[in-house]
Amino acid sequence: MPSSLCAEEVIVDSLYWQNAEQKMEEEEYKDAARIYSEMIVLGDSLFRVYTGERVEDMRKDYTIDELELQNSAQQKRLLQLSFIIILSLAVFFIGWFFLSEKGREAVASF
Repeated sequence: MPSSLCAEEVIVDSLYWQNAEQKMEEEEYKDAARIYSEMIVLGDSLFRVYTGERVEDMRKDYTIDELELQNSAQQKRLLQLSFIIILSLAVFFIGWFFLSEKGREAVASF
């Protein structure tokens, strides 16, 4: 999607301005006013299209940022879970070692 006015739209806008200025020079004020009114409507339409495109671009950017944020949070939770599992296994094996006969013998020999 283009993020600015395309060349054809700029040319049309420029032709409207030239035509309106010519009408002013010729003192055809009603025609000049009509052309200026048409330019306002055209300009509003072009602005709506342009801002609509920008809003869509921003929505895409926000969606990507949101997905990256969710991915980061998910990775953080996964790391926390891994740490808890490793810590739990370490506590279990240390406890098992000290409660087993070999562990008791090792402790008794100190």
